[in-house]
Amino acid sequence: MRHYFSAVLLLVAAQYGFSQRSTATIAGTIQDQQRSSVPDATITVRNTATGIERETRSNQAGFYSITALPAGPYSVSVKREGFQTYSVPSVVLQVDQEATVNAVLQVGAVTESVTITGTVLPVDTRGATPSSQKR
Repeated sequence: MRHYFSAVLLLVAAQYGFSQRSTATIAGTIQDQQRSSVPDATITVRNTATGIERETRSNQAGFYSITALPAGPYSVSVKREGFQTYSVPSVVLQVDQEATVNAVLQVGAVTESVTITGTVLPVDTRGATPSSQKR
């Protein structure tokens, strides 16, 4: 009986340990000024501490997701031909965070860009409030 209990405890502990994530995600939607989806936009996230970049493209609905990002500081840029580049210079990811970075692209030449400054609040995806409002 003692061995059975130990085996069950070990399996439960292993399951709990594997369910913990040590990475984060950046996801969002890309739209134009009329709020129409922008497919095939190139989204680049760059870890500003290490210089490592990851890139993806938005799908037909304008949605994108970049998963398995180590926690740390990132910049996000969105490019699509016929639109100005959209940039967010500072998004700090925490472990197990799912940050949302949505972009509304402005029509313009490729040489023009829009840079957004400010802080992206961590959102507790298990609740309905930004984590800064929790006590």
